Amino acid sequence: MLTHRPWSVEAMVNFLVWLFAALAVVGLVGLGVQSLNADEPEPVRQFRTGAVSTFVLHAAIFSLVYLFLRGNRLTLDAAFGLGERGRWQAIGLGLGIVLLFLPVALGLNWFFVRLAELRSVTVEPQSAVRLLTEARSSWQLAVMGIQTVITAPLAEEVLFRGLLYVSIKQAGHPHIALWGTALLFGLSHGHLPTLVPLTLFGLLLTWLYERANNLLAPIAAHAGFNAANFALLLMDR
Repeated sequence: MLTHRPWSVEAMVNFLVWLFAALAVVGLVGLGVQSLNADEPEPVRQFRTGAVSTFVLHAAIFSLVYLFLRGNRLTLDAAFGLGERGRWQAIGLGLGIVLLFLPVALGLNWFFVRLAELRSVTVEPQSAVRLLTEARSSWQLAVMGIQTVITAPLAEEVLFRGLLYVSIKQAGHPHIALWGTALLFGLSHGHLPTLVPLTLFGLLLTWLYERANNLLAPIAAHAGFNAANFALLLMDR
């Protein structure tokens, strides 16, 4: 069971204000990269814009989390349960559960894509998938791999499960915390066919956090899920 995390609602509100400001900066950075690469071919311009914007977003989240912890005088263990005790059990639990969930997610994704096609709806690939297919060199693939398997799971789990879910739950709204953060997690990827499987994945990640009392469990599951999908996309290139 997830234990109490020692920060106030006011502290979380301040964090969110700075997060929205950071999102605006990320948007401006994306526009700047597009402008600087205006003479490049479209695939090159899109890859650079996406990769740089993602890097800035993840860096902003990590920086804000650091300032949040420092301002509230919190250690990683106190904030997210990242102590020595149960570390490997949490990682093992996360990786084990994601192996069971991956076929379900792939099946749901296939179903919703086929459903859209039956309704004559053009299904555009997810932005990360598009960037991967447009990668033309080993260093580009390396950048995508690092962002997909390492920085994205860390940033998203700290944000959605580590901070948002806990703050809303501890404010007295456990059901809104569970379903709201899971839905927001699905919506944040900006791809309608994967909304349902990603929302379900968000619920599973929350269950893992509650079960392990250690954010390493959902981080490991998220990293494993992304790594498996990244490998499948590489094989389809």
